[in-house]
Formats: sequence, structure tokens, C-alpha cells
Amino acid sequence: MQTANEQTQDTCTTAHQLKSKANFDQIYDQDDPREYYTVLQSLDYELPRHMQHAFGQLVTQWAERNGRPPRIFDVACSYGILASLLRYDDVTFSSLAERYASDEMQRMTPEEVVAADREYFAARLRPDAPSICGCDIAGNALRYGERVGLLEHGWAINLETEQPDQHLEDILAQTDIVTVSAAIGYVTDRSIKSILSRIPLSRTPWFAAFALRTAPIDPVAHSLRDLGLELATLTGRTVRQRRFTDDSERDKALAAIRQRGLQTEGVESDGYWHAALYVGHPPGEDPLPMIELFED
Repeated sequence: MQTANEQTQDTCTTAHQLKSKANFDQIYDQDDPREYYTVLQSLDYELPRHMQHAFGQLVTQWAERNGRPPRIFDVACSYGILASLLRYDDVTFSSLAERYASDEMQRMTPEEVVAADREYFAARLRPDAPSICGCDIAGNALRYGERVGLLEHGWAINLETEQPDQHLEDILAQTDIVTVSAAIGYVTDRSIKSILSRIPLSRTPWFAAFALRTAPIDPVAHSLRDLGLELATLTGRTVRQRRFTDDSERDKALAAIRQRGLQTEGVESDGYWHAALYVGHPPGEDPLPMIELFED
């Protein structure tokens, strides 16, 4: 385990795309997540499985230390994907993708999907489920997450350029863990600092993020350090996000990663985007041995 220290690069933060990534804007802000699951499942979207394990371990560890479930703020929370994985029994990304691909679900209107999902998730809510709020620039996706009950509250806000309202300020002041699921690059240190600076250090907040290897983490590490937190990673350990859509996306990704001075052999050369896990916490507090956050 080492302190994260990677090269800085300019990023685009106002849309759901990086220069080297395929553009999936059309699936990120619909009235329900059926197409989101269908498209990403077709690309062997593996990251949710790793999110479920790693962030789930952090939730368990935090709850054991503090005697209650944590309050989580999920950055770029979309439809409440992380919430669906952490708050409910017997729910995985693959099981949801299979559910949404069924003929029955495909025939439904968005309103019918919301009603069916509200019932589906309510029947599976864990008694020790963490409370999850979040923000995203995708207002339709957020409204779905709130209406179904995945998210306690959601804010359609771009924290790169906007300031939180009073309600969001109050929620952040009660937050225990801030999560980001592969959105570093779309979301920069500006948003992370805006969020974490509003959480009292007395709450000993934790930060957890998966970041694609095209995305710079050093600015985030500096921001956390300025706020009294340390950011750590497990050297050389990555997880697959999804398959490259085509040769063009692969070639752009490999070029961008090599430009950062990183090797792609044995990593993205396998045909998948890869992400590294970063965990931030107050100095002297070890949330969990990093190796335990990865599946065997």
C-alpha cells in the first residue's frame, strides 16, 4: 500500500465522456435504467461486482467500528446503481440486467418500470442498509433513483461549477463515506474538495473511489491531504471495468495511458478498461487492509 501519486492531466468534467472513451450519453439520463443495463451488460461490465465487494466491505467495517450503518454520499450516482448493490439482499448488476432484459420489463412504460422497481427493491431492503444520497448531472436518472427509493435524496448539480444548496450542505455535514465509481476524470478534485470540505473532520470521513487508469488521481490526493485525509492504493492491483467497444476506443485508451507513463501490457492489453481502487481516511486510521477490498 502506498500514498497515491500520479501525474496530473487536463480533464473534461461537463459530460459523461473522456476523450479516449466511447460516448454513451444516450443511456445515462433516461426515465428508467433499462437501456443502461442492457448496453453495459453487452460490454461485460464487471466494475459493479468489484464496487459491491469493495464498498460493501468498507460499509461493514465502518458499521462495526461505529455501531450503526454509515451515511454515504455517492458522486455521479446515476440511477442509484451503487445503492442498488449495497442496500438490498440478492441483488447484483447481472441479476438486474437480466431482469430488465426480460420481455415483461421491456414491454413496460417508464412509469410501470418505476412502480415495479419500487416493489422489487422494497421487498429486498436489508435491515442494516446504509443511507445513500448522491449527485449527478443527469436529472432524469436521479429522479428515477429517488422515486424507486434507492436514493434518499439526489441533487442534479455539477459541483465543478455550482455550489451546494442549504439542503445539500446539511446532508454533507452528516456524511460518513464519500464514494465515486469510475467517474474520476469527469469529476475532478474541485468536486471532491467541495464535498469533503463540508464534512466535519470529527466524523472521521472516509473516501473511496475506483478510477480508470486514464484519469489523474494526484489532484484528488492533494485535495484530500489539504483537508487532513490520506489517499492510499494497492500498488499494481487493478480491476476490469468493461470491454472496449472497438479497436478505435482501445487504441485511444492505450495511447492515453502510455502518455501518463504507465504500462498497458498485462492490463488494458487484455481488451478491457482497468480501474484502480483508492481509499482516503484520516491519518492513523486504517479503514481496512486494502487487499481485503478485492475479491479473490
